[in-house]
Amino acid sequence: MTAQKPKPYIHIIGGGLPGWSAAAVLADQLSAVADIQINASGDDDAAANADYGHIILDSESVLLLHSGMTAGELVSGGQGGFSLGSCFERWGPNGRPVYHAPGEPLPAPDGVAVHQILRRLSVQQGNDALFADLYLPLAFQARMAATGKFSPPSEDRQSPRSLLRPAITVDGSILTDIMRDKAMTSGVQLSGGNGEGALLIIDCRPIMGPKDIDCGAALGFDRCVTARFRGRGPHPPYDIVRPLDHGQMSILPLQDGAIVNVYYPAALWDTDAAEEAARGAISGAVPGAHDPADCAIIANRAIWPGYMERPWQGNIVHIGPGAAELGSVMGAAAKLLSHQLATLVSLLPRNAEDDMAIKAAEYNRKAAAFFGHMRDFHQLALVRSNMQGDYWNQMKQQPMSPNLQRRVRQFERRGLLVLIDDDPFEKHNWLEMLIGLGIVPAIYDHAADGIDMDKKMRALGAMVMAFDQTIAAMPTHGDFLNQMAHRMT
Repeated sequence: MTAQKPKPYIHIIGGGLPGWSAAAVLADQLSAVADIQINASGDDDAAANADYGHIILDSESVLLLHSGMTAGELVSGGQGGFSLGSCFERWGPNGRPVYHAPGEPLPAPDGVAVHQILRRLSVQQGNDALFADLYLPLAFQARMAATGKFSPPSEDRQSPRSLLRPAITVDGSILTDIMRDKAMTSGVQLSGGNGEGALLIIDCRPIMGPKDIDCGAALGFDRCVTARFRGRGPHPPYDIVRPLDHGQMSILPLQDGAIVNVYYPAALWDTDAAEEAARGAISGAVPGAHDPADCAIIANRAIWPGYMERPWQGNIVHIGPGAAELGSVMGAAAKLLSHQLATLVSLLPRNAEDDMAIKAAEYNRKAAAFFGHMRDFHQLALVRSNMQGDYWNQMKQQPMSPNLQRRVRQFERRGLLVLIDDDPFEKHNWLEMLIGLGIVPAIYDHAADGIDMDKKMRALGAMVMAFDQTIAAMPTHGDFLNQMAHRMT
């Protein structure tokens, strides 16, 4: 009798959310044709995985799809909530907040984008400031976030709620435990080996040092303090990005507290001052909601924003912060990890005869493109912020990538939105950020000259009124979570 040929195996090095997520995802995809092993020793401590506390998952994230839970179950079990976007506090003109709220785009039945029509009106009125004042009331998901309201999307295309595209937020330490349990129940084997003889080695360990492409200067930080608050407080349906004198802060509200990250350059700020800022983050924003004593500093560490040019070489693939790092603003770390795993799954070798070089080249191309778009979106908020001070003036002088430079120039000139391959952000995501930051096109697209302005403005006014009525009728995010918890018990 011929001996059965043993299954090939994939070896994962490193634990934390990257390692256990890779194990859970690959076990779901490959358990019939390959064994999955993981060597996770020493990589599950909180400090080593501080990037993955601040988790935002959209409906297509592989971390959600392979968690073994519904979105509602993950929200409840992960002490999280629903996210309508990110609020950049005081980022816009005159200290106005800027919202990145990736809902559905506004319809353009006449073939002309709404913002072009509104720019035509502001030009005719001789009032550049009118442009944003007219457009922002039409940003439905951002407006709902700003009011603290929440409701799931509607399938009725006539309802404003059909424009909603919410994500979920989760405490990353809980998500790590969920993915570990999912991996182990799916047959993943613990191993102390180094992957010798493996078909593929997935290295999830952080790399302590600069990446091939260093983005520290463009993004303005090389150090991060992470803090965890305990205790109930305000829980808006968005995460917060707050400007600091020497950096920026991200805040993820949770059902039992919040996760805070302070990003700053070590040359301008000392660690004690950064930790003090982290401890004061919640109590400073909402007096009495939290006491600084409720705060535990999880990590105070060097961080190297940037990415590896070739994360897949030979039969070794690097994922997680060792391959690409942007911090946690807008849930960037989880978005990078989800994209890495989704791309890897789409290119997985099934046997040793697969052309590994071709797969590696495509993976590396996609990983670099995705990181570049994410970095550009983050840098846009820095180079076009409305903050003043030495740090912020320095950030405004940082060179932009060719893609970002092209986007900004095209919008400044004629309000055009550039489409670039592999962009995870849609055109209207860029549009709302550009307008929120106070960027006004010099002229409008003259296709708008053919529009009946009186008729169009009446239609847009009716749309704003429908948005007003819908938002007023919605429950607060906290009330919605309470109702959901009651239904699940």
